[in-house]
Amino acid sequence: MVACERQLLGLALACIGFLGSIISCALPTWRITKTFRDSEMPFSVVDGLWKRCVISPTGEMQCMGYEYIPLPADMKAARGLIIIAIITELLGILLGVAGRNCMNFVPDERQRRKMALTSGIAFLIAGFFVLIPVSWTTNTIRDDFQPIESLNNPDHLLLKKMELGAALYIGWFTTVLLFLGGGLVCSSFFRRNGTE
Repeated sequence: MVACERQLLGLALACIGFLGSIISCALPTWRITKTFRDSEMPFSVVDGLWKRCVISPTGEMQCMGYEYIPLPADMKAARGLIIIAIITELLGILLGVAGRNCMNFVPDERQRRKMALTSGIAFLIAGFFVLIPVSWTTNTIRDDFQPIESLNNPDHLLLKKMELGAALYIGWFTTVLLFLGGGLVCSSFFRRNGTE
């Protein structure tokens, strides 16, 4: 594959990863906690980076921002790291477009190469910034049922189960795209550099 095509493919993958980061940040489904009572239908609490929603057994959803309830520590860190990743990806996209070999935004070839390499490194760093909160939040989720005694009636047990939300799956997919995109952009730089 020619270096220009490899760089274009890497930039396209990183742009899709950029959209995935924004979607993962905006979705309120990072962590889903289902609570079961003995004979009742389960209700769910859905945690996102910006709000917490309670879904009743009838399907009614009520959401509340974290300004009214405390934000868990892993969600606080995830929020900051995802925002840093989005900013880093945007910087990488801008540098990647300006440093493309097929375009002449920057007339100096050496400067274009440096911009392209910096773009690839920015995508790789952004991939780590997405991977860390996604993995940390996944680590806090346990798939086993936890029995909790009911406060009203000690004879009834509540069962609580935590599940992975859609935003985490999108975050993993985004991480893979950012690593692939950053790797392709960096490899196009080293390939061009080695041929001269």
